[in-house]
Amino acid sequence: MRTEDYFESEEFAQSMQKQIDFYAAYADESDRGAAVLAHARFEHWLFELLKSILSSQDEQTARELGFLRNRSFWVKMQNAFALGLIDRKNFDRLKALNDIRNRFAHHPAAIGFDDEVISRSCRSLETGHPSAQDDPRTRYMATFSQVRVEIVQKAQSRGLLTPFETSAVSS
Repeated sequence: MRTEDYFESEEFAQSMQKQIDFYAAYADESDRGAAVLAHARFEHWLFELLKSILSSQDEQTARELGFLRNRSFWVKMQNAFALGLIDRKNFDRLKALNDIRNRFAHHPAAIGFDDEVISRSCRSLETGHPSAQDDPRTRYMATFSQVRVEIVQKAQSRGLLTPFETSAVSS
C-alpha cells in the first residue's frame, strides 16, 4: 500500500483512534502530568523501537555507536532521523513536542495547556485528526499518536519491522 493510500485508509483512522484513546487515559492527570507522562511513554516506545531495529540488523555496530543506550530524547530523535524513520516534518514535530514537555517539566509555577507559550506551540502542531484542532492538550496528545503511526508505517515500508514486531511496538 502506498503511504498516501494508507493515510486515507480505515486502518490509519483506527490506529489513530487507538492512540488517542490511549492518551485519553491521562484524562485524570493535570496538564503537566499528562504532558510529561505522554512524552515519557512515547520516548520509551521510540527507544524500544530503535533498539529492536538496530539490534536485529547489526547489534555489535549498534552497541559500538551507542545506539542501544537509553540516551536523551534529542539523541533518539537524531537516531530515528538518521535511520530514515522520521522525515524533517516529523523531526520538527518531535522537537516542538519536546520543547512543550520541557516547558512543563522545568517551569517553576503550576502551568497548563492554557499557558500562552504552550498553547501557541500546540496550535502550530499538525495533527491530521479533526477532534484535536481546537484543544491544545488534545493536539499535543494526537501529535504524538500521529508521529508514532507514521514511524511504524515507514519502518514497515522499509522492511525494518516484521508484522510480529509491528504488533509488539504498536501498543
